[in-house]
Amino acid sequence: MKLRIFTICLDGMPWIASQFAAWNRLECDWRWIVVEGAAMNNGSTKWCQPQSSRLSVDGTTEFLSCIRNHPRVTVIQQQSWDSKDAMCNAALREIKEPCILLQADSDELWSPDQLIALIRLFHDNPSTNCARFFCRYFLGPNIIATSKDGYGNRSGEWLRAWRFSPGMRFNTHEPPNIEDLRECPAGRDRTREMGLVFDHYAYATIKQV
Repeated sequence: MKLRIFTICLDGMPWIASQFAAWNRLECDWRWIVVEGAAMNNGSTKWCQPQSSRLSVDGTTEFLSCIRNHPRVTVIQQQSWDSKDAMCNAALREIKEPCILLQADSDELWSPDQLIALIRLFHDNPSTNCARFFCRYFLGPNIIATSKDGYGNRSGEWLRAWRFSPGMRFNTHEPPNIEDLRECPAGRDRTREMGLVFDHYAYATIKQV
């Protein structure tokens, strides 16, 4: 099964470089779509503070320029997007064939072995059309939120993978919701049993805090 990963980002370093290093070790048919730029506070993230139109200022733009000719990477850049919802749907329009779709925000890291296991999960369970996960939610370089249903891992969070067909689109980015999809998910306990717990470096650096 094909794997398509998308990331929306603004100032995604250093994690976005680590993501590419992981994807590049995958032994499967993978593609990575990166959508960069500032999202205005509309749609599902209208609660965010107003943003100025820009690309990244932390080296992300330069890093993407270095990899944009990679045969498995697509980079889409605008200084201003109407919303994060619009950024997600820009990524989906690039996907022209059925696949497993993974949303990997720029601070979310997966190992190659985990992604191969994710593909196997969907392959072995034809009725499963999406999956939820636990994450190791970093609150500092060596501090991780561990509560099963507490901060960083509340019930209902981390819907991150879907069985995708071309033409699907997101109603919302927060929470991730694909239009007209009747969810039949692999739950968090199931994916954790398979070792599918990703690292989420949410507040791991001073800049993020």
